[in-house]
Amino acid sequence: MNTTYMVKALHNMADELDGEAAKMRKYASQIERHQNFDAVPFALNSIGNLLNNLRLDLLVALPIREFEMAIHNEAQEAPK
Repeated sequence: MNTTYMVKALHNMADELDGEAAKMRKYASQIERHQNFDAVPFALNSIGNLLNNLRLDLLVALPIREFEMAIHNEAQEAPK
């Protein structure tokens, strides 16, 4: 089975998570430093964007598509 697309999608998602984690640490530091909640809306926005960009559909769709293709290919290669 071809796992290339799944691996690439996971690496891309991990990169996004790393970037958003850095932003969250920055917002936490701002809140701590200034002792107010001014950065909370930015943190919430960041979380919302993160959830939208995780592409959970890829985590489900890509393996199913690969299994379907593998089954189809096996069926075509089976002796008749």
